[in-house]
Amino acid sequence: MKRVGLTGGIGSGKSLVSQVFSELGVAVFNADRQAKKAYSDIRTLTKVRNIFGDSVFDAHALNFQKLSKIVFSNKDLLEKLNAIIHPFTLKLYNEWLETHVNDTYTIMEAAIIFEANIQNMFDTIICVNAPEDICVERVMHRDFVSEEEVKQRIRNQIPIAIKIKKSDFTIMNDDKSLILPQVLAIHNTLMLK
Repeated sequence: MKRVGLTGGIGSGKSLVSQVFSELGVAVFNADRQAKKAYSDIRTLTKVRNIFGDSVFDAHALNFQKLSKIVFSNKDLLEKLNAIIHPFTLKLYNEWLETHVNDTYTIMEAAIIFEANIQNMFDTIICVNAPEDICVERVMHRDFVSEEEVKQRIRNQIPIAIKIKKSDFTIMNDDKSLILPQVLAIHNTLMLK
């Protein structure tokens, strides 16, 4: 079974592309969605509280908006949070892989494959690309955040040009290019390898 990583900048449309692969019968592990499970783990919450204090909690529940504002404006704190969440998520991913050993290939959708330095876990990497102005607009509407907040998040990621250069395939999601033919071309190549 080949392990494929699917990455791209925030708002590039990774989830849309993953959904198309899923419709083709490919098993997709959404790292962001799975990472949220870490926040219901008491040990994880304790570690978060030890670093960020009570200010990111409302009563006993973690306030993701407060946490996001802090970590996306402070790279050191973002790295500390990632050091808590990544091992938890990778453990879930490895357990998930065991249930897909007979698949030709599987996909892990994760925005920060290169930032987390886990690119060597994959046989192939696909990067989803979109112009920055489109990404900003998408995230503003999706997350109800300001343009500056989105741009701050973008600055915390490796530039898309570098991600593209390090990837094996690129899918353009600029609201003009058709996604399906691009996905089918990659899918057919991966099925042959």
